[in-house]
Amino acid sequence: MLIDLHTHTNEYSPCSKMAPHALIETAIKRGLDGIVLTEHNYLRPPEEIDSLRKKFPQIKIFNGIEVSTEEKEHVLVYGVLKPDFFYTHMPLSELEQIVKSENGIMVLAHPFRYKDEISEEYFSRDVEGLEIASINVKKYMKKGYDYLLSKKDFIKVMGSDSHTTLTVGTFATNFNKDIEDEADLVQAIRSKEFTLYKNIEAIKKLENSEELLY
Repeated sequence: MLIDLHTHTNEYSPCSKMAPHALIETAIKRGLDGIVLTEHNYLRPPEEIDSLRKKFPQIKIFNGIEVSTEEKEHVLVYGVLKPDFFYTHMPLSELEQIVKSENGIMVLAHPFRYKDEISEEYFSRDVEGLEIASINVKKYMKKGYDYLLSKKDFIKVMGSDSHTTLTVGTFATNFNKDIEDEADLVQAIRSKEFTLYKNIEAIKKLENSEELLY
């Protein structure tokens, strides 16, 4: 089951130029089986996700969030479905408590994008996954990624970090089994029963394709 784990829309992520229907329609055209909506510091209410699922029954739509932490990193959270739990620049320690209490999972997104070092908190806290490829994971980050992977056995996943339709599904994670809901998604990531996917033809069309790490 091919899922883009990292997408943004212009409804709740100001940096995105893509409406939800455009994202979903493009994902369907590119052969994705599912997408996760991971808006910046905003978890969509369940009724909005249900509405999108009814409009687009041909693809699985999952709820998630990208949280900007106090430690100046971005963390993707899957499996936590209570919008009131999150806020911008929350400490990683607090985020960890929330995610654990809801049996969710945390994935570190594009580290070293904004600075050349990373807090040791990300090794001691329960950040289980690492997004090793997206349109915002570049070659200049390789040394940092090598350091991260030498320090901790992260679960490696891929997602596009799409903000425009051009990049939807460029990177994704291909799970070995069907996933019905967010709890299934968390279990599937933890199981490591998946392969990593990149859409070579779509990547070739990107202006900065030669700068990408993978």
